[in-house]
Amino acid sequence: GEQEKQEFYWGVLVINTNKSIYLPGEIGYFQMGALKNDGHTLCNANLKIEITTPDNIIFTPEIKNSEECNGNNVTEKPDYFTYQKLDAVGLYKMSLINLDNDFQIDDQFEVRETVPFEVERIGATRINPFKSDYIMTIKIKANEDFNGEIKETIPENFEIINSSTSWNINLSKGEEKTL
Repeated sequence: GEQEKQEFYWGVLVINTNKSIYLPGEIGYFQMGALKNDGHTLCNANLKIEITTPDNIIFTPEIKNSEECNGNNVTEKPDYFTYQKLDAVGLYKMSLINLDNDFQIDDQFEVRETVPFEVERIGATRINPFKSDYIMTIKIKANEDFNGEIKETIPENFEIINSSTSWNINLSKGEEKTL
């Protein structure tokens, strides 16, 4: 007999990094989108990003508009983006804030001294699965020899068309593969 009320917002803010793990000195590519409470795209949101290093230094790089945002259009480019050089090893925190309504989303990523392989995901930041299919590209660079399965996990309700979510591959140190 108990009832619970939960307020739900349609995505409101989204932030993606091109990698979840970087190497020292790499430049992170941060891609963002903003939606109104009713789920419609905001192309002129007043956004601020704060990137906090493991040493608690806060960077607020300028957010740029890709100029392809046009309401609820379908685009492979992010509505907003920025770059930041990542030097310190450790866990970084990031916050994206819509200064017009104080909505905020937080996430994190890592910088490691070494990694056995580098993974970069390339795809749309803002999607509308009712309007279009989308391509997700995964680039892998081996920093040591690798022989095995690469497996991408996706939400159960996503439909994969003309592709797979697992690949058996052999990579030599320094070799790159696009899936």
